[in-house]
Amino acid sequence: AVPLSDFWCENLSRENMVVTTGRFAKDKRQLSQIGIAQHLPDFDFHIFGFSGSSNYFQKCRDYIKVNQIDNVYLHPDASFSEMVECLQRAKYFLHTLINEPFGLTAVQAMAAGCIPVVHDSGGQVEAVPVSNLRYSKFEQVPGIFHNLDSLARKDIDMIRSQLQSHVRSQYGEPIFDSKIKSELIKVLA
Repeated sequence: AVPLSDFWCENLSRENMVVTTGRFAKDKRQLSQIGIAQHLPDFDFHIFGFSGSSNYFQKCRDYIKVNQIDNVYLHPDASFSEMVECLQRAKYFLHTLINEPFGLTAVQAMAAGCIPVVHDSGGQVEAVPVSNLRYSKFEQVPGIFHNLDSLARKDIDMIRSQLQSHVRSQYGEPIFDSKIKSELIKVLA
């Protein structure tokens, strides 16, 4: 179950921010996120993650410095509350892991009111039911953000509302409890 109440926000006033979450690691592709940010200078990118002991975080930091990228903000080992607060202010969420079994962070972001843009693979296909919010190549991502940003406010608010209804109906704790009990009964019967 996703503890939706920890993230839930219906605030429609959003900042031109893209948030990503996940440990700093090559498979999470934060360097790709930073590359996408270079093509979207009108958006602030906030990248949250555990920095751990790998040198990947330092590679990200060095890339930003060497390329003088001023719209990317790294948040290594940030508190849960700091991450949630940023998600609740942001317009968008970006997820770059390919073939993730289940898109927990995308569900959390939608609960917080972000419009997710995710890879068209794995559990993201189920978690994010709107095909226009999924991409197959990283080169498509800037165009998706530009298209979203060109929508009328009422249209983007409608998408946000539909996504929040989706996560509430599919991933909330009561739904999870009901589904897991059903599966356990099948196994135990």
